[in-house]
Amino acid sequence: MTSSFFMAVTGITLVAILLILSPILRQQLQAQRRTGAIREELKALNAANAAGSMSPGQYAASRQALGDPGSTNTKVVPMRPAVARD
Repeated sequence: MTSSFFMAVTGITLVAILLILSPILRQQLQAQRRTGAIREELKALNAANAAGSMSPGQYAASRQALGDPGSTNTKVVPMRPAVARD
């Protein structure tokens, strides 16, 4: 077997691997982007809740709209500032 045969087999194998992996990697990248966007929205939502600019009902509804799985069975309590203890 000649070196040109091995080069052709290697090239065909690389193309096949590329065709298989590219959709998988694309889906993972899109999922990571969506997750990052949801995290940023959740941070902003938590900041607004901590500032007291949202009612507990609005906060719960907004978390549920984001698709937060922890928002369905949790009781929403407004955050209070930490108290310094001596």
